[in-house]
Amino acid sequence: MASAITTPNSRPCCEMQKKREMIVSYWHRALFNTKPIYISDIIPIIVAYSEDEICNLTYSMISILCKLQKLVVCQNTTHKMTKERFQKLIEWTDYDESRFSLLQQAWNDPIFHPFLSTPDATMKMQSEEAGTRQPFLVRLSNSCAGSMTVTRVVFNYGRSEKAVIHQRYFSSEEESGKIHIDVDHAEVTTNVSWNEFVQYIGERQCVRCWKVLDKFVVQLGCGHRFHAGCMEREGQFVPLYDSLYMQVQCNVCGEQTRIQRIFEHTASI
Repeated sequence: MASAITTPNSRPCCEMQKKREMIVSYWHRALFNTKPIYISDIIPIIVAYSEDEICNLTYSMISILCKLQKLVVCQNTTHKMTKERFQKLIEWTDYDESRFSLLQQAWNDPIFHPFLSTPDATMKMQSEEAGTRQPFLVRLSNSCAGSMTVTRVVFNYGRSEKAVIHQRYFSSEEESGKIHIDVDHAEVTTNVSWNEFVQYIGERQCVRCWKVLDKFVVQLGCGHRFHAGCMEREGQFVPLYDSLYMQVQCNVCGEQTRIQRIFEHTASI
């Protein structure tokens, strides 16, 4: 019988392949078994081959996978997890530490509904009563990995019917775990954390133009604020002193109310 020819590098390559297969098997156990397996179980395997670029890449990818697994398994959460949803988290983060950091910040926030589709988000906002409805919800974008979509109800100007609108925000590529937002009408952007983003959407954003409140701001009796210029373009505001206390309809809550005050606001996040 002819003996097999063994090259000097064949044995290490075979061993490395076995290690990689072991890493994959660890991940499958972590995903489908009831007992979690964390990155600490795999580190000794990877360290032995840390000089290999492919192995280093594998390590970084496995690290994100295990962090995702720990996030969805070990934290108290209302997000029901399935294999398909876990796959969506993998695709959304794309093995990026910055995206994972953003996801981790948002994960347990009541306004965060990561797995809603656009039709489901629209139906949710339309079906809830005004008194109990969240002012907006945030979900993972279904068409653009690494971005988030804000869904909220607005009222058409001068009419009672409501519409649901969706606005996409991109994660920052410069700062880890942060989101890009427009600061002013000159398309200047800044990067903010999850908590700052939620505060911006809820309190510091003009719903009519989706930009941060700056310059002259109109505050209605219901408490919602808009750019004076945006209300003027819609014919609901004339920049004169006698426009103060005029009757208008808020397109956030739909309430017929009055202009309470007009003031100059400096853009800030």
